[in-house]
Amino acid sequence: MTDHARLIVELSDGRPRTLAGLSEDLGTHPEGILAAFRELSNSGILVVRLDANKYCLAHAIEPLDSGLIRGSLPEQVRRKVVDLDVQQRVDSTNARLMRLSSHDVGGVRICLAEMQTGGRGRRGREWLSPYAGGVYLSVRQHVVPGQRHLGALSPLLALNLADALRGLGARGIGVKWPNDLVRSGKKLGGILIETRIYADQSVTVVCGVGVNYRFPPEWSTRSDRPIVDLQEIMPRNLVSRNRVAAVIIATVVDTVCGMAAHGVQDLPVRWRVRDDMVGKVVELREGNGKTVRGCSAGIDCSGRIVLHTERGQESFALGDVSLREAM
Repeated sequence: MTDHARLIVELSDGRPRTLAGLSEDLGTHPEGILAAFRELSNSGILVVRLDANKYCLAHAIEPLDSGLIRGSLPEQVRRKVVDLDVQQRVDSTNARLMRLSSHDVGGVRICLAEMQTGGRGRRGREWLSPYAGGVYLSVRQHVVPGQRHLGALSPLLALNLADALRGLGARGIGVKWPNDLVRSGKKLGGILIETRIYADQSVTVVCGVGVNYRFPPEWSTRSDRPIVDLQEIMPRNLVSRNRVAAVIIATVVDTVCGMAAHGVQDLPVRWRVRDDMVGKVVELREGNGKTVRGCSAGIDCSGRIVLHTERGQESFALGDVSLREAM
Protein backbone atom coordinates (compact mmCIF):
# COMPACT_ATOMS: atom_id res chain seq x y z
CA MET A 1 0.00 0.00 0.00
CA THR A 2 1.37 3.44 -0.94
CA ASP A 3 2.22 5.79 1.93
CA HIS A 4 0.20 8.87 0.98
CA ALA A 5 2.12 11.16 3.31
CA ARG A 6 5.47 10.20 1.77
CA LEU A 7 4.04 10.48 -1.75
CA ILE A 8 2.76 13.99 -1.02
CA VAL A 9 6.15 15.01 0.36
CA GLU A 10 7.81 13.73 -2.82
CA LEU A 11 5.46 15.82 -4.95
CA SER A 12 4.95 18.82 -2.67
CA ASP A 13 7.44 21.13 -4.43
CA GLY A 14 5.34 20.99 -7.61
CA ARG A 15 8.15 19.68 -9.82
CA PRO A 16 7.39 16.89 -12.35
CA ARG A 17 8.30 13.35 -11.32
CA THR A 18 8.37 10.17 -13.36
CA LEU A 19 6.23 7.24 -12.32
CA ALA A 20 9.32 5.02 -12.31
CA GLY A 21 11.21 7.44 -10.08
CA LEU A 22 8.37 7.68 -7.58
CA SER A 23 7.99 3.92 -7.59
CA GLU A 24 11.69 3.43 -6.83
CA ASP A 25 11.85 6.11 -4.13
CA LEU A 26 8.75 4.84 -2.33
CA GLY A 27 9.34 1.15 -2.90
CA THR A 28 5.88 0.78 -4.41
CA HIS A 29 4.65 -0.77 -7.64
CA PRO A 30 3.64 1.84 -10.28
CA GLU A 31 0.03 0.61 -10.16
CA GLY A 32 0.02 1.44 -6.46
CA ILE A 33 1.22 4.96 -7.23
CA LEU A 34 -1.56 5.43 -9.81
CA ALA A 35 -4.16 4.19 -7.34
CA ALA A 36 -2.82 6.65 -4.76
CA PHE A 37 -3.13 9.49 -7.30
CA ARG A 38 -6.84 8.70 -7.64
CA GLU A 39 -7.32 8.64 -3.87
CA LEU A 40 -5.47 11.94 -3.49
CA SER A 41 -7.78 13.52 -6.05
CA ASN A 42 -10.77 12.49 -3.92
CA SER A 43 -9.05 14.11 -0.93
CA GLY A 44 -8.63 17.45 -2.68
CA ILE A 45 -5.12 17.10 -4.15
CA LEU A 46 -5.06 17.10 -7.93
CA VAL A 47 -2.21 15.24 -9.64
CA VAL A 48 -1.65 16.32 -13.25
CA ARG A 49 -0.34 13.96 -15.92
CA LEU A 50 2.10 15.94 -18.08
CA ASP A 51 2.96 13.19 -20.56
CA ALA A 52 3.05 9.41 -20.74
CA ASN A 53 5.37 9.12 -17.75
CA LYS A 54 5.52 12.44 -15.86
CA TYR A 55 3.25 13.70 -13.11
CA CYS A 56 3.09 16.69 -10.80
CA LEU A 57 0.72 18.36 -8.39
CA ALA A 58 -1.55 21.05 -9.82
CA HIS A 59 0.26 23.40 -7.44
CA ALA A 60 2.94 23.05 -4.80
CA ILE A 61 1.75 22.47 -1.25
CA GLU A 62 3.43 23.06 2.09
CA PRO A 63 2.95 20.12 4.48
CA LEU A 64 2.36 20.98 8.11
CA ASP A 65 5.54 20.66 10.17
CA SER A 66 5.30 20.46 13.97
CA GLY A 67 8.88 21.70 14.41
CA LEU A 68 8.38 24.75 12.20
CA ILE A 69 5.06 25.58 13.87
CA ARG A 70 6.45 25.24 17.40
CA GLY A 71 9.50 27.31 16.48
CA SER A 72 7.27 30.10 15.13
CA LEU A 73 5.27 30.44 18.34
CA PRO A 74 6.04 33.36 20.66
CA GLU A 75 8.17 32.21 23.59
CA GLN A 76 5.44 32.84 26.18
CA VAL A 77 3.07 30.61 24.23
CA ARG A 78 5.67 27.95 23.40
CA ARG A 79 6.40 27.46 27.10
CA LYS A 80 2.76 26.53 27.71
CA VAL A 81 2.55 23.90 24.96
CA VAL A 82 3.00 20.35 26.26
CA ASP A 83 1.90 18.58 23.07
CA LEU A 84 1.74 19.68 19.43
CA ASP A 85 0.50 16.84 17.26
CA VAL A 86 0.24 16.92 13.45
CA GLN A 87 -1.98 14.22 11.97
CA GLN A 88 -2.34 13.32 8.31
CA ARG A 89 -6.03 12.51 8.61
CA VAL A 90 -8.46 12.61 11.55
CA ASP A 91 -12.20 12.61 11.99
CA SER A 92 -12.04 15.98 13.74
CA THR A 93 -9.26 17.77 15.59
CA ASN A 94 -11.81 18.92 18.19
CA ALA A 95 -13.10 15.40 18.68
CA ARG A 96 -9.57 14.07 19.07
CA LEU A 97 -8.80 16.50 21.90
CA MET A 98 -12.21 16.13 23.53
CA ARG A 99 -11.60 12.39 23.75
CA LEU A 100 -8.79 13.06 26.23
CA SER A 101 -10.49 12.15 29.48
CA SER A 102 -8.01 13.50 32.00
CA HIS A 103 -8.58 16.71 33.96
CA ASP A 104 -5.74 18.55 32.21
CA VAL A 105 -4.26 21.44 34.15
CA GLY A 106 -0.67 21.11 33.02
CA GLY A 107 -0.47 23.03 29.78
CA VAL A 108 -1.78 23.50 26.27
CA ARG A 109 -2.42 20.60 23.91
CA ILE A 110 -2.71 21.15 20.17
CA CYS A 111 -3.89 18.95 17.33
CA LEU A 112 -3.51 19.87 13.65
CA ALA A 113 -4.56 17.81 10.65
CA GLU A 114 -3.87 17.87 6.94
CA MET A 115 -7.41 16.60 6.39
CA GLN A 116 -10.53 16.03 8.47
CA THR A 117 -13.02 13.36 7.45
CA GLY A 118 -15.64 14.53 9.93
CA GLY A 119 -14.88 18.21 10.41
CA ARG A 120 -17.71 20.00 12.22
CA GLY A 121 -18.99 23.51 12.57
CA ARG A 122 -21.71 24.77 14.86
CA ARG A 123 -25.01 22.83 15.08
CA GLY A 124 -23.28 19.74 13.67
CA ARG A 125 -22.74 21.24 10.22
CA GLU A 126 -20.04 19.71 8.07
CA TRP A 127 -16.78 21.66 7.81
CA LEU A 128 -15.20 20.88 4.45
CA SER A 129 -11.56 19.94 5.05
CA PRO A 130 -9.79 18.91 1.83
CA TYR A 131 -6.19 17.78 2.20
CA ALA A 132 -3.89 20.80 2.70
CA GLY A 133 -6.68 23.08 1.50
CA GLY A 134 -6.84 24.88 4.80
CA VAL A 135 -5.42 25.11 8.29
CA TYR A 136 -7.43 22.84 10.59
CA LEU A 137 -6.46 22.80 14.25
CA SER A 138 -7.75 22.63 17.80
CA VAL A 139 -6.26 23.94 21.03
CA ARG A 140 -7.10 22.48 24.45
CA GLN A 141 -6.62 24.62 27.57
CA HIS A 142 -7.73 24.54 31.19
CA VAL A 143 -9.22 27.78 32.53
CA VAL A 144 -9.55 28.91 36.16
CA PRO A 145 -11.89 30.62 36.98
CA GLY A 146 -13.49 28.69 34.19
CA GLN A 147 -16.85 30.16 33.27
CA ARG A 148 -16.09 33.87 33.39
CA HIS A 149 -17.05 35.47 30.06
CA LEU A 150 -17.22 32.05 28.40
CA GLY A 151 -20.27 33.01 26.34
CA ALA A 152 -18.29 35.80 24.69
CA LEU A 153 -15.31 33.62 23.79
CA SER A 154 -16.47 32.69 20.29
CA PRO A 155 -16.98 36.25 18.94
CA LEU A 156 -13.92 37.49 20.83
CA LEU A 157 -11.76 34.82 19.22
CA ALA A 158 -13.21 35.61 15.79
CA LEU A 159 -12.22 39.26 16.22
CA ASN A 160 -8.72 38.43 17.43
CA LEU A 161 -8.17 36.01 14.55
CA ALA A 162 -9.29 38.64 12.04
CA ASP A 163 -6.78 41.07 13.55
CA ALA A 164 -4.02 38.44 13.55
CA LEU A 165 -4.58 37.53 9.89
CA ARG A 166 -4.57 41.21 9.01
CA GLY A 167 -1.15 41.36 10.63
CA LEU A 168 -0.02 38.74 8.11
CA GLY A 169 -1.27 40.87 5.22
CA ALA A 170 -4.81 39.48 4.76
CA ARG A 171 -6.86 42.66 4.41
CA GLY A 172 -10.60 43.21 4.47
CA ILE A 173 -11.53 40.34 6.80
CA GLY A 174 -14.78 40.80 8.68
CA VAL A 175 -16.76 38.77 11.20
CA LYS A 176 -20.24 37.28 11.18
CA TRP A 177 -21.93 36.42 14.44
CA PRO A 178 -21.16 34.33 16.29
CA ASN A 179 -17.94 32.81 14.97
CA ASP A 180 -17.29 33.21 11.25
CA LEU A 181 -14.46 34.98 9.44
CA VAL A 182 -15.69 36.46 6.17
CA ARG A 183 -14.62 38.65 3.30
CA SER A 184 -17.11 40.37 1.01
CA GLY A 185 -19.81 38.00 2.18
CA LYS A 186 -17.76 34.86 1.53
CA LYS A 187 -16.68 32.50 4.31
CA LEU A 188 -12.95 32.35 5.07
CA GLY A 189 -13.00 30.51 8.37
CA GLY A 190 -14.95 29.34 11.37
CA ILE A 191 -14.65 28.45 15.03
CA LEU A 192 -16.09 25.62 17.11
CA ILE A 193 -15.73 25.84 20.89
CA GLU A 194 -16.47 22.87 23.14
CA THR A 195 -16.13 22.73 26.90
CA ARG A 196 -15.98 20.32 29.81
CA ILE A 197 -16.93 21.80 33.20
CA TYR A 198 -15.66 20.31 36.48
CA ALA A 199 -16.97 20.34 40.05
CA ASP A 200 -14.59 23.15 41.04
CA GLN A 201 -16.13 25.29 38.25
CA SER A 202 -12.92 25.19 36.24
CA VAL A 203 -13.32 24.43 32.55
CA THR A 204 -11.40 22.61 29.87
CA VAL A 205 -11.88 24.57 26.65
CA VAL A 206 -11.23 23.12 23.20
CA CYS A 207 -11.16 25.79 20.47
CA GLY A 208 -11.30 24.44 16.94
CA VAL A 209 -10.36 26.77 14.08
CA GLY A 210 -10.56 26.18 10.35
CA VAL A 211 -9.24 28.73 7.85
CA ASN A 212 -9.34 28.19 4.10
CA TYR A 213 -5.79 28.46 2.76
CA ARG A 214 -5.80 27.23 -0.86
CA PHE A 215 -9.21 25.66 -1.27
CA PRO A 216 -9.64 23.29 -4.26
CA PRO A 217 -12.07 24.93 -6.72
CA GLU A 218 -13.76 21.60 -7.40
CA TRP A 219 -14.72 21.38 -3.71
CA SER A 220 -16.37 24.81 -3.62
CA THR A 221 -19.60 23.43 -5.06
CA ARG A 222 -19.96 21.22 -1.98
CA SER A 223 -20.41 24.22 0.28
CA ASP A 224 -23.81 25.74 1.06
CA ARG A 225 -22.34 29.25 0.88
CA PRO A 226 -19.63 31.08 -1.11
CA ILE A 227 -16.05 30.41 0.00
CA VAL A 228 -12.91 32.53 -0.09
CA ASP A 229 -9.36 31.49 0.81
CA LEU A 230 -6.10 33.20 1.73
CA GLN A 231 -4.70 32.48 -1.74
CA GLU A 232 -7.45 34.69 -3.21
CA ILE A 233 -7.09 37.39 -0.58
CA MET A 234 -3.31 37.68 -0.85
CA PRO A 235 -2.29 36.08 -4.20
CA ARG A 236 1.09 37.83 -4.48
CA ASN A 237 2.32 37.40 -0.93
CA LEU A 238 0.68 34.25 0.41
CA VAL A 239 2.12 33.56 3.86
CA SER A 240 3.58 30.16 4.73
CA ARG A 241 0.90 27.70 5.83
CA ASN A 242 2.95 26.76 8.88
CA ARG A 243 3.27 30.42 9.79
CA VAL A 244 -0.52 30.85 9.55
CA ALA A 245 -0.96 27.83 11.83
CA ALA A 246 1.42 29.29 14.42
CA VAL A 247 -0.35 32.66 14.39
CA ILE A 248 -3.74 30.99 14.85
CA ILE A 249 -2.44 28.89 17.76
CA ALA A 250 -0.87 31.88 19.49
CA THR A 251 -4.08 33.88 19.04
CA VAL A 252 -6.23 31.12 20.53
CA VAL A 253 -3.95 30.65 23.55
CA ASP A 254 -3.70 34.37 24.25
CA THR A 255 -7.45 34.92 23.77
CA VAL A 256 -8.51 32.21 26.21
CA CYS A 257 -5.96 33.33 28.83
CA GLY A 258 -6.76 37.01 28.33
CA MET A 259 -10.51 36.47 28.49
CA ALA A 260 -10.28 34.87 31.91
CA ALA A 261 -7.91 37.52 33.23
CA HIS A 262 -9.04 40.80 31.65
CA GLY A 263 -12.65 40.55 30.56
CA VAL A 264 -14.39 41.64 27.38
CA GLN A 265 -15.70 45.14 28.06
CA ASP A 266 -14.56 46.50 24.70
CA LEU A 267 -16.11 43.64 22.71
CA PRO A 268 -19.17 45.53 21.32
CA VAL A 269 -17.09 48.43 19.97
CA ARG A 270 -14.48 46.15 18.38
CA TRP A 271 -17.12 43.91 16.88
CA ARG A 272 -18.99 46.78 15.24
CA VAL A 273 -15.88 47.78 13.25
CA ARG A 274 -15.62 44.36 11.59
CA ASP A 275 -19.28 43.22 11.68
CA ASP A 276 -20.32 42.00 8.22
CA MET A 277 -24.02 42.14 9.17
CA VAL A 278 -24.38 45.37 11.14
CA GLY A 279 -27.19 47.56 9.81
CA LYS A 280 -28.57 44.79 7.64
CA VAL A 281 -31.99 43.18 7.94
CA VAL A 282 -31.35 39.62 9.10
CA GLU A 283 -33.19 36.47 10.08
CA LEU A 284 -32.25 34.54 13.19
CA ARG A 285 -33.48 30.95 13.18
CA GLU A 286 -33.82 29.17 16.49
CA GLY A 287 -33.57 25.44 17.02
CA ASN A 288 -37.33 25.16 17.58
CA GLY A 289 -37.98 26.45 14.05
CA LYS A 290 -38.94 29.96 15.15
CA THR A 291 -37.59 32.79 12.99
CA VAL A 292 -36.90 36.29 14.30
CA ARG A 293 -36.47 39.11 11.80
CA GLY A 294 -34.79 42.40 12.60
CA CYS A 295 -32.00 44.88 11.92
CA SER A 296 -28.62 43.78 13.24
CA ALA A 297 -27.15 46.20 15.77
CA GLY A 298 -23.98 44.36 16.75
CA ILE A 299 -23.37 42.42 19.96
CA ASP A 300 -23.23 43.12 23.68
CA CYS A 301 -20.50 42.43 26.26
CA SER A 302 -21.80 38.90 26.78
CA GLY A 303 -21.41 38.06 23.10
CA ARG A 304 -25.17 38.09 22.43
CA ILE A 305 -26.38 39.49 19.12
CA VAL A 306 -28.60 42.57 19.35
CA LEU A 307 -31.50 42.97 16.91
CA HIS A 308 -33.99 45.80 16.47
CA THR A 309 -37.25 43.93 15.90
CA GLU A 310 -40.89 44.92 15.75
CA ARG A 311 -41.00 44.34 19.51
CA GLY A 312 -38.04 46.64 20.15
CA GLN A 313 -34.41 45.81 20.94
CA GLU A 314 -33.79 42.14 21.69
CA SER A 315 -30.67 40.14 22.49
CA PHE A 316 -30.05 36.51 21.60
CA ALA A 317 -27.42 34.25 23.11
CA LEU A 318 -25.15 31.87 21.29
CA GLY A 319 -26.80 28.47 21.18
CA ASP A 320 -28.93 26.48 18.79
CA VAL A 321 -29.47 29.45 16.46
CA SER A 322 -28.27 30.50 13.03
CA LEU A 323 -28.08 33.92 11.40
CA ARG A 324 -28.39 34.95 7.78
CA GLU A 325 -29.15 38.09 5.80
CA ALA A 326 -32.85 38.38 5.04
CA MET A 327 -33.93 37.99 1.44
